[in-house]
Amino acid sequence: MIWYRKAARAGLAESQYNLAMMYEAGEAGPVDEAEARHWWRRLAEQGDADAQFALALKCAKGRGGPRDDAEALTWYGRAADQGHLLALYNLGVMFLAGQGVAADAASAAACWRAAAGRGLALAQFSLGALYARGQGVARDDVQACVLFALAATRAGPDQMEMRQMALRNRTTVSCGLSAEQVAQVEQRARAWLARA
Repeated sequence: MIWYRKAARAGLAESQYNLAMMYEAGEAGPVDEAEARHWWRRLAEQGDADAQFALALKCAKGRGGPRDDAEALTWYGRAADQGHLLALYNLGVMFLAGQGVAADAASAAACWRAAAGRGLALAQFSLGALYARGQGVARDDVQACVLFALAATRAGPDQMEMRQMALRNRTTVSCGLSAEQVAQVEQRARAWLARA
């Protein structure tokens, strides 16, 4: 810890990361969210996307300091600009809920579309729900089914509940589709998976 602190204070990013992780996990004594937040901030200010995401989470949840939705939005945005998919997803969540910004379902859809296009199952599922409701996008049951199918296919082993919900939602929405629309769903989903 002594050497990590010295190196971190000197600006060494790897040591700042290690300190943040150690304080967050309680590897240096008791868990210290405030100290972890401090080191995430130092690293985030150097442009590290993972640190920006971690700091945004701390700000959004009020861990290690006051809850600050506007600051969380800023850090999620910076991480998302660097291609951090979960930051992009969380940015969409904040837009949809109106946290730190006026509620804007269209902006949420844009964030989720970008993350879904890069294969994030959670974004595919959430964007599918927007299409199914016509919230922030024009209602499109075919596109909703495509996105639910992709989310179910791409969901990881730790996302079984989301996978089941995606399959259930796809079945529910597809019940109202014509045979031609069901064929479109299959065609679009296959094309998407081939590109991925």
